[in-house]
Amino acid sequence: MQDATKENITGICRKWKKFCEFRNEQYWRAAIQKCNKGITMMFLRYICENYRVRTFSSVHQYLLQFKQLYNRINGRHMDTNDAKEVFKYLNTILAKEFTLRREKTAKPVLGADDLILLLTHHWARDTSIFPTEDQRLALATIMLLLIYTGCRPAELVDAGKVKSAIDRDQIYEDDNWDEEYEGLDETKDDDPTYENPEPWIDPKVSDCNDKDDEEVLTQEYKAFCYEDIRLWIVRNPTPGEHDLLGMEITLAHHKGADRKPKPTTFLFHEETLPILCSVSYISAIAIRDNAIKVDGFTHVEPFFVSNLQDPTKAVLIHWKPEKLKTPIFRQAVWTFDGLSTSAYKALRYSTFAYYLDRLGWTAGFAQKLTSYCFRRGTGNAVDDTRFPAASTAVRDQVMRHNPQTGVFYGSYINEKVRFIVQDVVLDQPTNIGFLRAFTHISLMCDPRTPINIPEEVLKAFPPDPKIIELTREREEYKRQYGSYR
Repeated sequence: MQDATKENITGICRKWKKFCEFRNEQYWRAAIQKCNKGITMMFLRYICENYRVRTFSSVHQYLLQFKQLYNRINGRHMDTNDAKEVFKYLNTILAKEFTLRREKTAKPVLGADDLILLLTHHWARDTSIFPTEDQRLALATIMLLLIYTGCRPAELVDAGKVKSAIDRDQIYEDDNWDEEYEGLDETKDDDPTYENPEPWIDPKVSDCNDKDDEEVLTQEYKAFCYEDIRLWIVRNPTPGEHDLLGMEITLAHHKGADRKPKPTTFLFHEETLPILCSVSYISAIAIRDNAIKVDGFTHVEPFFVSNLQDPTKAVLIHWKPEKLKTPIFRQAVWTFDGLSTSAYKALRYSTFAYYLDRLGWTAGFAQKLTSYCFRRGTGNAVDDTRFPAASTAVRDQVMRHNPQTGVFYGSYINEKVRFIVQDVVLDQPTNIGFLRAFTHISLMCDPRTPINIPEEVLKAFPPDPKIIELTREREEYKRQYGSYR
């Protein structure tokens, strides 16, 4: 069984145990062994009442996961007719009663202009606080790698679940499930996560503690490590020009890697604009970590003063052996003298998602910024017929899709047609800048937009009748019973 499937079963099992406690069932295994369609319907209602679910697809996924758990415990599938009745109950009664959203949500696409806007805001305008400045550099680097490779964040940071994690279902399955799970990724948390407490505030949170014991030191994270990077100094073909920096990275922790590994290697070169240069970002991180094996590479100058001579075409920069298994992006943890970057703990997916969501809101994006915005941007850029485009096979390789599955067209293609049919009909040229503005996420971006409602506006709103009624009930209970807990 795949790790993701085990994690999903573990998540739904926790919900089932809480449901059994709610019903005063002492043994959850016995409860699922005698589970029928009525109890399953009650369980789905319990989820709708006690968990933050707002879409039909979210509850449907919980039902599918529960059927997996039922199969594992009982050694047989749920009765087909019972399963149909439960789905009918979800599709009619629960969907209507809890106003579960069915319509497809927008699938915004990030382009080069959006990327520059985000990075400019991130480096020059954003006043948000990071636990360490290493985290600011890590966020920018991850964004560049996301858009340049089309990878999912689980290929760069630690997306594995931990026992102390909040019950969030981070689902990674095979390619054919992309559309369903992408919807979960983007609609499950409609409320901005930046409004939650900063994840590093509490030193007791396991993600941010300094547990550098043997277990942590020897753990091989499923994250982006130094061994996945090959940094090169390449002889410039133009005489008299300084040598060039190149980089190869191999991404191996894609969805389904345990079942069908498809490691993919991407090539990078220096960019004229440093803000867009992932090679420079990775070099800066390596210098900070003192990860380069050769003496003297403790600052950036040696990278740009080399002068390779024929027949040497390139020189590979070697990493220190003890750094090979070290994650590039690491978590900020509490130590005896405050917050600092962990030497070993990979950056958690939840922490990265918090940073990214906060950046999208502070930059003034009208739509929620997620990692899928970057991934869609990559797929549509590679598939763009207005430029020298890659073949379908290369696009599937970049996206790590199985060939001929149609996943790209079902889940990633820009829902806005990428040319103006009006101009085609009238046989006239298209204003590319106008078209690009309407097909990317930053169309309605306004960094001046306040992210919080002003106090005077809040005070002008009339009291919520429901809150007034609940307050009255609370005071009544207090009057009757003297106190309440």
